[in-house]
Amino acid sequence: MRYASLMVAICLVLCGCEGYSSPATVVHWDKGSSGARMVTAKSSGQYALHSMKESKAKVVVAVQKGETLGFEPKGDVVTARAGEFHLDLPPGTYYWSRR
Repeated sequence: MRYASLMVAICLVLCGCEGYSSPATVVHWDKGSSGARMVTAKSSGQYALHSMKESKAKVVVAVQKGETLGFEPKGDVVTARAGEFHLDLPPGTYYWSRR
């Protein structure tokens, strides 16, 4: 029985994690940055906006290949952009990641 449990655990690790990859940061904004930080999406997919102060994504947006995403300063706020989506944020550290 012990051997069977070990084999099941190994199979779950090998098979269950096959399609998983950790989110990759696409563009980053640091508090106090100046100038826009914009990139072009290399592939279509789901992009998540994160704050360094929170563990959960603020929003997840569908972005098409070739659309822009990133951050633009605007007075006392920074605007997060992804395709047609935009959200004004207070000063802080943020990043977009591809899911």
